[in-house]
Amino acid sequence: MPKSMQTEEMPNFDTYPGPESPATKTAAYVPGRQSAGAANHTPMANAAQQLGGAVGRAVSAARDIPQKIGGELRSRFQVISGRARQRGAHRLEQVKSAAVDRLDDVKNVAGHKANQLSARATEKIQLARNRAERIARERPVEVILGGLGAGVMLGAALRIWRSNRE
Repeated sequence: MPKSMQTEEMPNFDTYPGPESPATKTAAYVPGRQSAGAANHTPMANAAQQLGGAVGRAVSAARDIPQKIGGELRSRFQVISGRARQRGAHRLEQVKSAAVDRLDDVKNVAGHKANQLSARATEKIQLARNRAERIARERPVEVILGGLGAGVMLGAALRIWRSNRE
C-alpha cells in the first residue's frame, strides 16, 4: 500500500491562517486512492489529481531507492575499494622490488669502482717505490745531498716559526 505523503515536517496549509473548516478535515493524501469528492471534480482537476498521484508515487519510489540498493551499492563499493587496495599493494611491491634491485646495482658498481681505485693506488705506490729505489742506486750522493737540503730547510722554517710565536 502506498505511503501517505503527509509528514511532520510538512505543514497543512489548507487551514492556514484561519480556523479549520469541516471540509479541510480530511485524511492525508495517499497516492492512488481517490478522495470522497472525486466525482464532483472537473476534467482538469481529475488530470491534476492523476498527475499529483503519479508524482507522489515517483517521489515515494525515489525515497525507497537508497534502502533497496544501499546494501548492494555498499558491497559493490567495498569490492571496488578492496581491488584498489590490492592494486596499490601490488604496485607498492613492484616499486619496492625495483628500488631494491637498483640499490643492489648501485652497491655492485660502487664496490667495483672502489676495487679499481684501490688497485690503481697500489700500483702507483709500487711504481713510486721502485723509482725511488732505482734513483737511490743510480745516484746515491745526490739522494743524500737532497735529504740534507730538505732537513736544513725544514729546520730553518721551524726556527723562524718558533721565533715569530714568542
